[in-house]
Amino acid sequence: PLPQSSSTITKAITVDDTTSAKTAFHQITRGNKWLIYSGGDYHNSRQLLSAIKRKFIGKGGKQTKKRKGGTKVAADPTDDATSSDTNATASSSSHGDDNNPIIDIDIGKQWIQQRKQQQIQSNLLHKLLLRVSFTEDNDGGTGCRRPNQILGLKRIPSNVDDIFAYAFQNDSDREITIAATDDGKDTAVKHFVLPLIEFVAMIGGYEWHRKGVYIHALQDTIIPHFGVFPPTRQDYIQLILDNVHFFDRTKKQNNEEQQLQQQQLESQCPISMMEIGIGTGVLSLLLLQHKMVHRVIGTDINPYAVACAKENFQRFGYDANDVVLANLFPPESIMKRNGKVDMPLF
Repeated sequence: PLPQSSSTITKAITVDDTTSAKTAFHQITRGNKWLIYSGGDYHNSRQLLSAIKRKFIGKGGKQTKKRKGGTKVAADPTDDATSSDTNATASSSSHGDDNNPIIDIDIGKQWIQQRKQQQIQSNLLHKLLLRVSFTEDNDGGTGCRRPNQILGLKRIPSNVDDIFAYAFQNDSDREITIAATDDGKDTAVKHFVLPLIEFVAMIGGYEWHRKGVYIHALQDTIIPHFGVFPPTRQDYIQLILDNVHFFDRTKKQNNEEQQLQQQQLESQCPISMMEIGIGTGVLSLLLLQHKMVHRVIGTDINPYAVACAKENFQRFGYDANDVVLANLFPPESIMKRNGKVDMPLF
């Protein structure tokens, strides 16, 4: 989410190291309040965030129920699921044979319900906020401000300035223009509030950005940006290589027939490709490096991904002008300049 000025939040209270998870959870869920952690220790704020998450998960998990004797026991949260699965299995056996049972379970509804729960949890955890100050950025006379430091907390990460520089590197729209009245007095806001869970994500993303993600198939690293999924899982990359390896023009062929096939392949017209949802650009770079395609047009609806792919293309020495921000297909001007594409990649 975009940084929010604290003046736009109507219901907010300050919390600190003395605030219990029970109180914080109650204020967020029943009081519908935002919590601004100011005054205390940064590591304690992280612990409070984790405790709120555990309370949310536990709320839909183990409950207590009374036995006939009055003693309380923990209820097994899988009881209902087990009984429903049993009923579904019984229903399926009546509609299908033993080898091909028809499972009468709506997987789509289960998936939608899970996504709803994840959205509720995300909205809840985003209500624990940090205050972040601005620093003036007068380079080139722009008169803008950039995120600088976390306010009111001790033991914050020593490289917080670098983390913000990484996370906000593509966010020219997040620059806060310095407003001034007729008498020249500065009326701009002095700080904004940022969800703590977003700052935690920035820390993890910064480490991937600083080190890069090593891609075995490229024998090099990909640099992810904040807001773009890093290609840490590479099974799908190997899957592409395993299934289109016969197009690989970098491999040396052994017999004369294979060499002839390779020469014929290299003499063909260059193959152009359009990748829709280019992300970090790892798949396009893989195909370019292995000479499976000659040119790539890349689109993405996420501006962070476009900036990320452009940087990675330039690092590998490829033209990044055809990586553009678009919903599915690129602008007509791009297509006119490049002509038709031979292969789409989704």
